[in-house]
Amino acid sequence: MNDKVVITFRLECEKGELKQPVILILKKEGKTTTICVDWGIEVRTVYRGMVSVRTRFGDKKATKSLNWGTSIVTFGDIVKEEFFGKPAWVPSTYTFYDGRKSKFIRKLIDVDRFVIEVKSVDKIKMTAVFDIRGLKNAVEEFNDTLNWIKE
Repeated sequence: MNDKVVITFRLECEKGELKQPVILILKKEGKTTTICVDWGIEVRTVYRGMVSVRTRFGDKKATKSLNWGTSIVTFGDIVKEEFFGKPAWVPSTYTFYDGRKSKFIRKLIDVDRFVIEVKSVDKIKMTAVFDIRGLKNAVEEFNDTLNWIKE
């Protein structure tokens, strides 16, 4: 038990190909920010727990494929994988953004729509479209704690 402040935003996609909703999660716990997507179905890893992801902010051009993580892999896990040939990560339905989180969030709150695409383990392309109008107002309400919006 601790006294860290935890603020979480969970946004459900407005449309996607999956039966269950895809959830975009922005979370601040203490000084740590987490950005992840819950696909509700196992995603396909391309290299040591990494997943190839494409994103589009608003009407801008889609990004090139970037690697997002699926789980935390330690050096010890990698060594075990090399020696025993077993994957060092757990199959995951989540993808985690590992880049500059503050920059990602600033891009996110300045647009009305966010699109993200990944492949399932069956190599089926999955796309989720999020209507994120109003996210900026919600973030502003807690920005004294979040510090995601720079004045």
